[in-house]
Amino acid sequence: PTVSDKILARSNFFRANRNTSFLYTGKNDVDIKEHLQNVSLKSPSACRSRAKEYSVYRFSSALLQENCKLLRELIKNAHDHEKKIIFITMPKADCFLSSRNNENVKKGAKCLQTISHNNQVDWINFSTSSYPDSLFRDVDHLNYEGAKLIWSALESKILNDSITP
Repeated sequence: PTVSDKILARSNFFRANRNTSFLYTGKNDVDIKEHLQNVSLKSPSACRSRAKEYSVYRFSSALLQENCKLLRELIKNAHDHEKKIIFITMPKADCFLSSRNNENVKKGAKCLQTISHNNQVDWINFSTSSYPDSLFRDVDHLNYEGAKLIWSALESKILNDSITP
């Protein structure tokens, strides 16, 4: 595990079970397409339940400061290695967005906004826009077509140096 992996692993906030080395190397262990197959969206009640899971049950105000500290450590580590950090909030299905606990979402967004501003880190927040259900494999994960769309938008923003949407 890298230093970044260790920092991420200290918090559920980061869902650190991802292959973060891809962010630095551009190499992936498997073809991502096989992991992004279409799955029909769940029922509205399942969608609400998933949104509440992430914005109420797994959200802890007590851990917010710790998570903000971990983000700052990650940024420092990246800057120490002359790497640029970009915060990206991925899109969610409309039913997920409308069912989240807005107060907790605002707390998390304030943390990201403050840290990104104070550390010259760009934040691309795709969760503020609506996307068709056809781009999601479930209520909070994109399918292959959705991933291609977002990747294209990211490439455009980065290559045109117009990071902030």
